[in-house]
Amino acid sequence: MNLGGQSQHVVFLGIYGDEAGFLAALVTERGRMLGRGRSASLGSAVGPCLAAAGPDPPLAVGFAGLAVEELEGLIEGEHPRWRCSPEEALMAGALAGREGVLLDCGGQAVVHGLEQGGRIRSLKQHEGSATWLAQQLRERAVAGPGRVRSAAERHLKTGSEDELLAFARTAIEMADHPGPEPECKGLVGRAARMLSDLVRTLRPRLRLRSKPAASYTGPAMFGPLLQAFVEENSRYHPELRWAPPRLPPEAGCALLAQGGMLEARRKGEPPPVFAEVGEDEWRHVSRMRQPLPEWT
Repeated sequence: MNLGGQSQHVVFLGIYGDEAGFLAALVTERGRMLGRGRSASLGSAVGPCLAAAGPDPPLAVGFAGLAVEELEGLIEGEHPRWRCSPEEALMAGALAGREGVLLDCGGQAVVHGLEQGGRIRSLKQHEGSATWLAQQLRERAVAGPGRVRSAAERHLKTGSEDELLAFARTAIEMADHPGPEPECKGLVGRAARMLSDLVRTLRPRLRLRSKPAASYTGPAMFGPLLQAFVEENSRYHPELRWAPPRLPPEAGCALLAQGGMLEARRKGEPPPVFAEVGEDEWRHVSRMRQPLPEWT
């Protein structure tokens, strides 16, 4: 199958894997979603997409968070495949391929900066993360208000990360009106300042355009914590206009595969059977004015 020609209408399969399972999406070059799957099993996640693709489709695959060997036997035929890192998939999706900053607040607080050519710089810390917030509040729950103590008893059984994240979300909700808990509100304010400091530390190290994209992800980035963080960070970096992720990570994988196909067409060569995402793929994605515009 020759996918290097201009006349081929290729469909793109993006696959993203992490500890929670697998996400998959099949999209056209114009961004129309043909199929989507989510499952703890790779085969079950990809199945609806392959069914939508039909027999022997002109398919290109972008994937992150799994080994290339895991695709063997899953997809019939030889299709070009591009592997990217989980961070590349997250940022390609959230920022729609633009240069900018992504804040991820969950088990750790991580800020990623995406520079031209796909170079990613990252900083990570525990302070300000969802688990940090939960641990801080857990220490005060015994002598704390009734609502806080009840939430701790309800969520914290074994001290697992999932329990801490659930407790953190409840704490963030209790920091908001009506009737905010002062203990929760104070900790949320501290977390917002720590997250802002993390961004302030990384931002001067990044070579970004005058109007970079900025987005956020993670189980803690909502409600009063998100609002407090945006207000705090706007004092120092007003050029960062924080917005929800433009696309999910599996769409980011599909975008990078599309960038790989565009590079093969530019060279007039058949696309590779397998390649790592690099500067050439990122260059094409960053030039797309409206990546996957029909994505829903």
